[in-house]
Amino acid sequence: MATVNFQTNLIKKLPALACPEQDVDDLASVLADVNRGEFEILPLKNQESHLVLRKLQQTIKQLQADDLLLVYYSGHGKPNKNNILHLTTIDTVINELESTAIPIHRVYEIIATGKAKKIIIILDCCYSGAAGQGFRGDITTTQ
Repeated sequence: MATVNFQTNLIKKLPALACPEQDVDDLASVLADVNRGEFEILPLKNQESHLVLRKLQQTIKQLQADDLLLVYYSGHGKPNKNNILHLTTIDTVINELESTAIPIHRVYEIIATGKAKKIIIILDCCYSGAAGQGFRGDITTTQ
């Protein structure tokens, strides 16, 4: 019988960033302002990757074709060995990126299941330029 020995010293976590939570709060404050349109805000801070994906999918299903969706991400962006951008979350482990982070193409797949046609994705992370790979539709990137 084989046994699996999980050693915590093999887990490589990412260093905490100082600004993402404040960035989310600041953007939420601007967008919630009645003088700017009074957007509905759903901030997800310090969530596990599966919960972020689930909440994104639940939100997408509620949108109509004329709705505007703004997805803002502030945090670590890490490419895997195939250069696919992954958005990290609180449970991301560097050496287990594919199962503990959110591949950007998964975000696109979930968005594509919805009716909304006006979508803005803002990525404040390293390697955000790799996000355009695999996106269907018109895309504009700025860095």
